[in-house]
Amino acid sequence: MMETKFSRFLRAGGNGEFLLFRSGNGYDGVRLGLAAKFDLPGYTRLRADFEARLARADQINRDLILRSAATAFDPPLTTADLIDARGDMDAALAEWERRVETLWDEWPERPGRFTPLRRSLEANLIASFAGLINERRQRGLGIDQYIWRSRRARRRWTPPTGRASPPKHRSGTPSGTGPI
Repeated sequence: MMETKFSRFLRAGGNGEFLLFRSGNGYDGVRLGLAAKFDLPGYTRLRADFEARLARADQINRDLILRSAATAFDPPLTTADLIDARGDMDAALAEWERRVETLWDEWPERPGRFTPLRRSLEANLIASFAGLINERRQRGLGIDQYIWRSRRARRRWTPPTGRASPPKHRSGTPSGTGPI
């Protein structure tokens, strides 16, 4: 079906297979195989919300590491000493875009089904992002094991015997633990 309205062509135009541009001889077109615009309602807002949640996870991780490990270093750690997570955040956003587009392609007529699936994938991506940046930052600081010093350690973890154990690389350190 031929779209006669240019704005509609950019949104749907045969899955955006052509990109029109002005050249010296008038207008030329190039076959892309990519959609020029993503047709999910509120996409920009959803992406901005997810990016804000990633930034919040980054801030929480930074605060946890600085609070639990800052005094173990001489001079004390600052935010500048931690590995920047911008590249990991960009990768998480790219993965979010890819997965949301796939979800929308499968569930466009059922937004009630799309929303819980999107929320679930966002929760998984944020947890993965938080664990990844936590591990990278700890390894960047040279933290490769913990010593339990608390009696409040949960049962499934090593009891507080004072023995060293490798870190679990969660989005933060469990209470009562810290770098050696």
